[in-house]
Amino acid sequence: MITKSFNFCRVCVTTRLLLVWLASFSIASPLIVLGILTPEDILKNGKCMISNPNFMIYGSLVAFFGPLLGMILALTLTVRLLNKQA
Repeated sequence: MITKSFNFCRVCVTTRLLLVWLASFSIASPLIVLGILTPEDILKNGKCMISNPNFMIYGSLVAFFGPLLGMILALTLTVRLLNKQA
């Protein structure tokens, strides 16, 4: 029984890690595509900087609210599990 729960936890952790990496890549990939399609939005006077306002807004919102929602979900699931065990 204990072995089963450890294996389940490994699968859960692996799945969650893959989801985090996928989310990170999905946030960063528009920047890569933007750099390929319109390099002037990425390079200004030979310096690498993000000057596309759409990406700045999108990236900021997703970078803040994505982890916030993940933390709220993790806290909710933890509290529910602890209430079930109590």
